[in-house]
Amino acid sequence: MKLSDLMKIADDAYPDNLVAQWHCLATTGKVLGPGLCDPPGDTLASFIEVELRETFDETATDAEQLGEAVRVMETAQRELGVVVTALKWGGKVPCGRVMGGTVPS
Repeated sequence: MKLSDLMKIADDAYPDNLVAQWHCLATTGKVLGPGLCDPPGDTLASFIEVELRETFDETATDAEQLGEAVRVMETAQRELGVVVTALKWGGKVPCGRVMGGTVPS
């Protein structure tokens, strides 16, 4: 699997072609499309691009590479979930503090 294949999977799933925009900017210094020179505004797409690019291993099998990509996205999903919960509770997470990246139930 090439990095471009992995980015295409993420980009196809993410709205507005923004993962591809950030990847193009990161790898070429330019944004896709004629006359565009400013980076796209969606920093979540940038985060996804950076995580996938920085954890990519060209020597890994397709299955290993996809597994690692899923692992880093699931880690981010858990961490974002904890932040969402803390925000919902105004910083006071039910049953005490957040530990180990999970919210106590």
